[in-house]
Amino acid sequence: MNRVRVCLTAASRALPHEPLRAFVPDWELQATRHAALMGLVPDAIARLRDERGGNQFVTVEMDIGTENPSYVAKKLVAHEQHIFAGLPIYGVAIERVVLVAAGCRRLRSLARAIVAPRADSGAARRPRNDYSE
Repeated sequence: MNRVRVCLTAASRALPHEPLRAFVPDWELQATRHAALMGLVPDAIARLRDERGGNQFVTVEMDIGTENPSYVAKKLVAHEQHIFAGLPIYGVAIERVVLVAAGCRRLRSLARAIVAPRADSGAARRPRNDYSE
């Protein structure tokens, strides 16, 4: 996780407005775990400066291949549910989830784990055809 923090900090410094304002890793979040999260602890929360100078919060999930893809998928779906419901995570409104994975192969495994339960339940998202009459 420190490597992700260092990379985000370096990339942020390369931009004129230095968008990275804060980075709180999971070990600091766990110290203040909020009971309403029911175990949802992101690997990190980053506070970024948006184009207007305000704050934008993102959760960071890092997957190095040590956890079962279905476990990671459930965690990502829980993040998605919080975001779409407008529920705060650790007191802030999260706008996006950033997934850092060990490589393309692992990302494909995670994508399959995310899509499979939705396809089985009929909840898979279908692309909208804007050209239909």
